[in-house]
Amino acid sequence: MANNRPPNLLHLPLELLMKIAKFLSFSDLWYLATSSKHCRALAHQIIWHRYHIDLSRPQLNQFNHIVHAALAYISRYGYVAHTNTIDHTIVQSVSNRLAVEIYDRSPLKNWEPCLDFFLDKTLGIILDHVFLDPLLDVVPKHTSFADLSYKTDYHRHLLMTEFYPTRVGRLMTSFLTTLYPTLMALFEADPTTEIHHRLLLNHINRHVDNMSSRYHNHHQRRLFLIASPKSARTTALAAVQQHNQLLRLNFRILIRFIGTLVQTDLLSANDLNIITRQRIQFFFLTTSTNNSDEEPLKKRVKYTAPNNSRNNNKHEITFYESLKKNAASYCWQMWLEEIEFQMEIFLDLTRAVLLLEQSSQSRTDLNNVSSMLDDTVSALISKRTSESSIKLDKSTSTV
Repeated sequence: MANNRPPNLLHLPLELLMKIAKFLSFSDLWYLATSSKHCRALAHQIIWHRYHIDLSRPQLNQFNHIVHAALAYISRYGYVAHTNTIDHTIVQSVSNRLAVEIYDRSPLKNWEPCLDFFLDKTLGIILDHVFLDPLLDVVPKHTSFADLSYKTDYHRHLLMTEFYPTRVGRLMTSFLTTLYPTLMALFEADPTTEIHHRLLLNHINRHVDNMSSRYHNHHQRRLFLIASPKSARTTALAAVQQHNQLLRLNFRILIRFIGTLVQTDLLSANDLNIITRQRIQFFFLTTSTNNSDEEPLKKRVKYTAPNNSRNNNKHEITFYESLKKNAASYCWQMWLEEIEFQMEIFLDLTRAVLLLEQSSQSRTDLNNVSSMLDDTVSALISKRTSESSIKLDKSTSTV
C-alpha cells in the first residue's frame, strides 16, 4: 500500500506550481501553509519564488513573520463577505495586536530607536503587500466624458472629483489609519508622529524610485528590440508588451494608493506636492517641460525616411501628419501610449486633490498642487491638439 501512494504536490515541477499559483493570492498561500507539513513546505516554496519572501525560518525573522501573518489575516477577513465594506472590527483587532507587539519589544526608556526599527519593518511590509498581487487586484475605472449623457457643469464637477481606490489599497489604508492612533496611544505623540510620517514617506519614495528604475530599464530593452532583426523582434514583442503593461499596472496601483492616503491624515497635500515634483513626474519617459514663454517645447523626433523619398532635406510636419504617414512605426506607438499613460496618472492625482479640496479647511497647499497638475495636463493635451510642428530627422528612428 505504501508503494501505491500517489505523489504529493511537492513532486510536481516548479513551473507547473507557479502557473497554478497565479490564481492564488498571498493570503491563500499563507493559509495553505497552515494545512499540513507538506502544504507548508509547498506554500513557502511558492512564496519564495513568487514574492521573494522567506518564511521557512520564522525563528530568525519572528517579527516579520508576525506582520505577514497580520496582513494575510486582514486580506482574507478584512472585507465583509461578498461586499466592498471593510470590517473595521477585524482591522482594529489586528492593529491592536501589532501595536502591542511593537510596544512589548521596545524599552521603557530611549524607546525611539526601537520604535523606528520595528515601525520601519512594519510599514515596509505593509506597502509591499499593496503590490504583491497586482493582477488579482482591480483598478476601478473612472468615468469619462463619453460616459456622461448630460455634460453640464455639475456633471463635470462629479467627473473630476470621483476617485476610486483599489480594493487592496483601500484595505491597507484603513489598516494604516487604524494602526497609527493605536501607536499614538501607547507611545508619546510627538516622536511617534515624526517617526511614522518620515518612514511612510521613505517607503513611498522607495517604491516610486524602484518602479521608475524598472520602467526606464524596460524602455531601454524595448529600444534595443526595435534595432534587433525582425524575426527576433516578432517573437519577443508579445512578452515585452506584457511586461510593460504589468509595470504600468503597478504604477497605477501606487498612484491610487497615494491618492487614498492623501484623503487621510497620514499624508498632506504638501507631501503629495513634493512627491509629484521630485519623483512622479520623472517616472515617465516623456516629460512636459515649458520654456520661458510658458509654451510647450517642441519635441525633436528622429525618423528614418522611406527609401523612395527624393527629398533629402529636413522637413517639418505636424504631429498628426507624421502619425498618418508613419502609422506602422513602433516608436510612434510607444510615444502615443506613453502620453496617454502620463495623462491618466496625472488626472488620477488631480481627482485625488480635488476630492481632498472639498473637505479641507486650508487650501494653500491644495491650490499649489492643483495648479501644478493642471499645467501638466494642459501641456500634455496641447501635444495632442496644438499645431506645434515636430522636426523630423531622417537618420534614426528614436523618440
